[in-house]
Amino acid sequence: MRGVPELVDAARFLASQPVPDGGRLAVVGNGGGAGVLAADAVVAAGLELPSFSERVRAGLPVGADNPVDLGADADPDTLRTALEVVAGSGEVDALLVSVTATRANDVDALLAAAGAADVGSLPVLVNVVGVPHGHPDLPLGRGGAAPVYPFAEAAVAALAAAVRYGRLRRTPTGAVTRPPGVDPTAGAAVVGRCADVRRAGGWLDPDAVTALLTAYGVPLVPGGIATTADDAVVVAARVGFPVVLKTVAPGVLHKTDVGGVRLDLPDPGAVREAAGELLTRLGGGVLVQPMVRAPVELVAGVTRAEAVGPVAMVGLGGVWTDLLQDRAFGLVPLADQEPAALLRTLRCAPVLTGYRGAPPVDLAAVEDLLRRLSALAADLPEVAELDLNPVMVGPAGVTVVDARIRLAEPAAVPDELGRRLRS
Repeated sequence: MRGVPELVDAARFLASQPVPDGGRLAVVGNGGGAGVLAADAVVAAGLELPSFSERVRAGLPVGADNPVDLGADADPDTLRTALEVVAGSGEVDALLVSVTATRANDVDALLAAAGAADVGSLPVLVNVVGVPHGHPDLPLGRGGAAPVYPFAEAAVAALAAAVRYGRLRRTPTGAVTRPPGVDPTAGAAVVGRCADVRRAGGWLDPDAVTALLTAYGVPLVPGGIATTADDAVVVAARVGFPVVLKTVAPGVLHKTDVGGVRLDLPDPGAVREAAGELLTRLGGGVLVQPMVRAPVELVAGVTRAEAVGPVAMVGLGGVWTDLLQDRAFGLVPLADQEPAALLRTLRCAPVLTGYRGAPPVDLAAVEDLLRRLSALAADLPEVAELDLNPVMVGPAGVTVVDARIRLAEPAAVPDELGRRLRS
C-alpha cells in the first residue's frame, strides 16, 4: 500500500462492503476508455478480470465480455440489467460500476439505477468519471452504500487491499509451539552472566553469542577464536581446511566494511599470513571457521520495536542485505504457519524453491530456525537485537556462519491487540 490516500481508500471500502472472497473483478460501465484503465489497474494489482461464460454473455444487453462496455449512450435500465446479470453469475467476487459523464447520458439517473440493482451480497465499488463534485458514496438497495472513487485505479487499489486482507483472514496461522532442543534456563544463565553488557546496551562477545544460540539449538558453524597467528593455525587444523578468518576486534560490526574477512584459506601458511595481517591492522582476535558454501545466503534475526515489541525478521542475506532490503517481518511469538508465510513474501522466494533448474533449499530447516529465534526473543526480553548474517542455506539444511547479539534493559511490550494493529 503506497501512502495514506490508498490506506483511506481501502478503509472506505472495508467499512461499507463485505470482504471479497477472491480477486475476480467485473467492470461494468458506459465508458470504453475507463474500462480499459480499470483492466490495466487490475493486472497491475495482481487481481483477475475473468472472461464470462457463454451463458452470462448471452444475458447481457450488449455482446460484451469483461470489462462490459455498454456504450456512451447507455440508459439506466440497460446498466441495471447488466449489473444484475453479472452479479448473479457466480463468476466474479466483486463488481466495479464505472460511469462516465457524456452529453448523451444522465449521470444521476445511471447511478440511481446502479444503486437499485439487485447485486446480492457482492462487494461493490463505483468509479465516476467527469463529475468534478460527485458524491462520496452510492446508496444501495440492499442497504448501506458503496464507495465512489474518481479514478478506476484508486478503486482497484482499494479492492486489491481488501482481497489481501481477506486472504490473510482466511489463512490459518496455527498454534505457537516450541521447537525441540530449546533450553531457556541455559539461555537465561548466559544473559545473567552478562549483566554489565545489558546495562550498557552493548554487544555480546563471540563466546557468549555462541552459548546463547546453542541454548536454543541454532545451527552454528564450528570454530574458535585465536589471538595470535600460530593459534589461528592450530584452530584451523582442528576445524579443517579450507577455512575463513574473521576479525573480532572490538567495535567492528560489519567485518567486510573494514576488510576484516579472509575466505577460502587452503593451508597453514595462508592462515598464518592472513591472521598476522588482520591482527596487526585491526587488533583483538580472529574467528577461525571452516569454509561453508551454499547456493543461497539469508539473513535472520530479532529486533524490538517500541510500538510493537519483539519482531522476527528473515530476508536475502550476505552483502546484499542492506542494498536490496528484501526482508519480511513477523510479530513474536511466531505461530506454526507464519515462518513459511514470511518466506513466501520475499522477492527472492523463487530462489528458495528452485530457480531455473537449481535444487530447492531445505525450507523446513529455515522455518525451524525462525521458530527458534522466536522462542529466544519471547523468553529473553533482554535481547534487543539479534542478527544472523549470513545464514547459509542449501538442500541439506542451514548453517549460521556469523552472528551478533545486543542486550539492553527489557522494555515494556504493548498489549497484543495494540501490537497487531500497529504492525
